[in-house]
Amino acid sequence: MCFIFELLNDDNYHEAIADMQALQDLEKSFSKDRTDGKEMATKHLAYLVEYTHVHKGEIILARENDLYCGFIVYYIEEFETADLHVIDSLKIYGEVSELYIRPNWRKKNLGKKLLDHAEQYFIERGIKRVKLTVLAKNKKACDFYSHMDYAPFEIVYQKYL
Repeated sequence: MCFIFELLNDDNYHEAIADMQALQDLEKSFSKDRTDGKEMATKHLAYLVEYTHVHKGEIILARENDLYCGFIVYYIEEFETADLHVIDSLKIYGEVSELYIRPNWRKKNLGKKLLDHAEQYFIERGIKRVKLTVLAKNKKACDFYSHMDYAPFEIVYQKYL
């Protein structure tokens, strides 16, 4: 399969909103704290456009011919200089905040290709570490990231009161 990667633009913006909505609805199936995808997709994508601009990142959509297949959002983060618990060489890191593959394109290596694309972006900028988060109940995503050599780093526990 030959996938084409393109930056978010006016022509594909509506496709990114559809993917954001689908991703949010998928997350909602794993966690009761998630809002409805239709409710948040447009505003969240607008937020990510600004955030990736400020934090030197990108929103990339993948397509095969004229059919959109998924997207990834990544950017550069930095710990506060006063934060002394992280060694200096790792205070700047890459973050993948969103990765979504439409159902018909899963198991076709697209997730790996998008993640490789983001990692190459970070490497070219001297970044030595990438972080991402995944809902613990999303076993397929956890397995995928493990297969891509990502490992648990910090585990967050929560309790509803």
